Amino acid sequence: MTVQREWVIPMWSFGDRIRKIRTDLGMTQVQFAESLGVTSNALAQWESDRNQPRRMVEVAEKIEELYKVPAAWVLGVDIAPFPVTASEARQLERELHQRSLRLPRLDSNQQPFGLRSAHLLKCIGRVAQPLTGDDEAL
Repeated sequence: MTVQREWVIPMWSFGDRIRKIRTDLGMTQVQFAESLGVTSNALAQWESDRNQPRRMVEVAEKIEELYKVPAAWVLGVDIAPFPVTASEARQLERELHQRSLRLPRLDSNQQPFGLRSAHLLKCIGRVAQPLTGDDEAL
């Protein structure tokens, strides 16, 4: 007899994540709040999920900067198998942009500019000549 089990994966709230970071660092609410530039009362409300920061992304980026905890994790965003910091993500974005600049520009048929007509002429073995009124368009 096989027992089927459904897995239950608990969801972590923003407050759970903030509390986990603080306790793993061995900091009090007062210490952690001061490092983030907020009041200990505000931090206590975040940790108990009674309130959230107005600028949640900025708080997550500050935590990442200070304590090297990925902002994506703080925000509860599904992250890649390996954590990427905000600065690493910006560097990757710059590298991808630079690589995209080296790609050929495409025409409306998703063909590199200049390649299509040259390729067609080569395939049909003709030399391009101006059309006269008697010639049919290709």
